[in-house]
Amino acid sequence: MSQIIILQKISISIIVIFLGYAVKKMKFLPNETGKVLNNFIIYITLPASIAKVFFTTKVNTNLFVLTFFGFVLGVITFLIGFLIFKKTNLKRETKGTLMISLCGYNIGLFAFPFIQQIYGNNGLLHIAMFDMGNSFNVFGIAYIIAYAFSENDKLDIKKVLKKNLVLHSI
Repeated sequence: MSQIIILQKISISIIVIFLGYAVKKMKFLPNETGKVLNNFIIYITLPASIAKVFFTTKVNTNLFVLTFFGFVLGVITFLIGFLIFKKTNLKRETKGTLMISLCGYNIGLFAFPFIQQIYGNNGLLHIAMFDMGNSFNVFGIAYIIAYAFSENDKLDIKKVLKKNLVLHSI
């Protein structure tokens, strides 16, 4: 695909983002509209596009290598951050916040539409497989780090797992 076509596709998305921002600033729509549209995109549009890709594209078992790397790379960046921040004089809560920021990649909300526009369903399939491994870090490791670096000094793994399972089953 040529660079001009990619630039055109990205430009359309950026124009839509700025159009939404302008409509919000002009107060053209009620304040509740943003919340409704946001929920529609997050809970219906994005999951539906990912489900469509998984139902219409052949999923090769080799793609699970991407899932594995999504998990492993998040763990590696967390460990590097842990080693770096361990030697700093930052407050405990600040260290925890910085380490949470390092253990996952925020690719779902913004990257999925761009990837699908540029690379089509096959590209979205690949990034979604990577994001599956990443989600274990974001919803697992990051949660444990947050709990470990909270005001409570004692880390109770049983309590963390129970609380994490309850939160994610809702």
